[in-house]
Amino acid sequence: RRGSCGPMSKKPLDEAAVLELQADLFAEDVDPPSPLPAWAEDQWVAFFESGGDAAVAEAELARKAAAAAGPPRYEVVHRACFVRAEPSVKAKPVGQQTRGTVFEASAVRDGWVKLSHNAPGFDAMSSSSPTGECWMLIDGSEVGLGELLRLRPPQLSAAALAAAPVEGAVALVSLEEAASGAAPPCAGRVVVRLSGEESAEEVRQLKALPHAFVLLDPPASLSRLHASRRVFSLFEQEGIDSAVIHAFRPPPSDGNELALQLGSQVGGLLCDGLGDGVAIVPQEGASFGTDFLRTTSFGLLQGARMRSTKTEFVSCPSCGRTLFDLQEVTAQISSRTGHLPGVAIAIMGCIVNGPGEMADADFGYVGGAPGKVDLYVGKEVVRRGIPNEDACDQLIELIKENGMWKEPEEEEAGEESAAVAA
Repeated sequence: RRGSCGPMSKKPLDEAAVLELQADLFAEDVDPPSPLPAWAEDQWVAFFESGGDAAVAEAELARKAAAAAGPPRYEVVHRACFVRAEPSVKAKPVGQQTRGTVFEASAVRDGWVKLSHNAPGFDAMSSSSPTGECWMLIDGSEVGLGELLRLRPPQLSAAALAAAPVEGAVALVSLEEAASGAAPPCAGRVVVRLSGEESAEEVRQLKALPHAFVLLDPPASLSRLHASRRVFSLFEQEGIDSAVIHAFRPPPSDGNELALQLGSQVGGLLCDGLGDGVAIVPQEGASFGTDFLRTTSFGLLQGARMRSTKTEFVSCPSCGRTLFDLQEVTAQISSRTGHLPGVAIAIMGCIVNGPGEMADADFGYVGGAPGKVDLYVGKEVVRRGIPNEDACDQLIELIKENGMWKEPEEEEAGEESAAVAA
């Protein structure tokens, strides 16, 4: 190129810049496409140097996008799928992955994905694999299984989006980047990340910045509760009404610990009306499945009275007056009625405190006498002295009579056995 040889622009070039680049490359005989595509400088260079081949420019865009996105990531969408030593349904199974698991692929071959070394359970599976490799089938339609794995969209930084534009992408930028106009032109929406350390003057800038919502993401060195409440206090002072999503980044642990920490660190804020949702982003090494994270997130929102996605159960703590096995009965009722968003069912062990404790429930299941149950609609008892073995069925009848029942969504017939067979 003649003239300056500085770094190439990562932003789409306008017509004047394209014509200047065309002259720099001595490519006056190559006509730019019309209308002018939104290509960055390196794509235009590829186009002109190829003699006007648009496919070459698009290939350059694809190469950059792939490099920016990193290894492809897949999610298991069937109930459970075998991991095999080779890319063949006849190869030895060395383990399995369950629905919701997300992993990186190190290779893709003939409809099979090779798991990368950081996939959940990889060490144990690879040690039992004769080849040391772990493979999973992407689509089992040919053997009657349907879709098994789904390619996850890449997560790109603002810098990566600027280098490889993806039209309509959502760009996540810091407040400083947003104020300086660093969001890539291809972004359809901008999300601003706050750490909770920003000054009042910095937070005030949000009022003039277009953004979809704020991602509140305090570092581990700060108290999440104090930093978050400080941000909401500044929002109130400045009259900022941006939607706020809490970013929660749990370390590797079990599900009970995750639920405990999520409830104590984010749940209290949501119960106080401070925030509009939560994004759980597990730290490296954590192996929580997507289904588990989704269920836990919606459970938190329901507990904070923000969104109802399942049946609400109210139960007494049990005492010496309890007239049935409270845990067993609660599990039985939950398994048959847990799919009714917006419905509240109270399960009370006795008549002494039951009606008072279940005042806000739609339906009540109350121990009335040894071996007998009374059923309530609201605060009114409507069926008395029902034998324990019939009470759950009659509760369902009662829900149906009041127009609050819907049939559960059935799992695909034979899904579990078919998926594991893959």
